[in-house]
Amino acid sequence: MGYANYLSIVLGYINFVLIFSVKFQSLSLVELLLTLGLGAAMLSMGVGYVHRIHQMKTDQDSAYEQSRLAARVSIVTLKAIRGTATDEEIEWALNLLKGIAK
Repeated sequence: MGYANYLSIVLGYINFVLIFSVKFQSLSLVELLLTLGLGAAMLSMGVGYVHRIHQMKTDQDSAYEQSRLAARVSIVTLKAIRGTATDEEIEWALNLLKGIAK
């Protein structure tokens, strides 16, 4: 599956260039390949940069929420070890961990 994605991108690019060269026959094929290739590379870098910035924020938010949840479970665990945890806190932590383990 991994290489098939790259192969389909390359074949799609070649198909686009060939169709474009039939439509505009006055341009040489080498100039057309270079122009369209550079344009596609610049566009893909821009889209990749925007996606990376958005994804980093999403990953950071997710990691923060997970660490808050893990901290709460750790607090209940430590309270249970010391014997000061309530039954409701212990049940909450057990239900949460059972839900994760499913």
